Amino acid sequence: MSPAVRLILLAVIFTGIGTPFLKISQRLGVNASEILLVNSFASALIGFLGFRFIDYQSTGFGGFGLFVAFGTLLILNVGFLLTNYSLSLDGGLLSVIYAITPAATTLTILIGLIFLKEAQQIIVLRLLLGASFILLGSYLVSTSLK
Repeated sequence: MSPAVRLILLAVIFTGIGTPFLKISQRLGVNASEILLVNSFASALIGFLGFRFIDYQSTGFGGFGLFVAFGTLLILNVGFLLTNYSLSLDGGLLSVIYAITPAATTLTILIGLIFLKEAQQIIVLRLLLGASFILLGSYLVSTSLK
């Protein structure tokens, strides 16, 4: 198993453990602006403590890459806020909402195949078959509410 796959499996574990606490914080009265504030403090703490063991294999100081990273983080935070908001609505069950979120990977797959030219490095048929199972699972979960 490649180091990248091991690392993402670890990220999945952290996300799977941490996500229920988001729902708990909502039940305790935390709102979206407070979530953003806490997120910025948590990000600063992680940056301060440093993830020295993660070497991004960068070519040097960012330049335009920093602009792209800023836009990316804006998009990711909007997605996070929308997910947070969906958890607070009627039918916003943790087991349903977060079971649907993997469908976002289908967009990521398309971007990777088309714009990042990753098709040469993977077996596209297996990838598309796996993505179709993700979409089917998301449909089944989203229609599971009584």
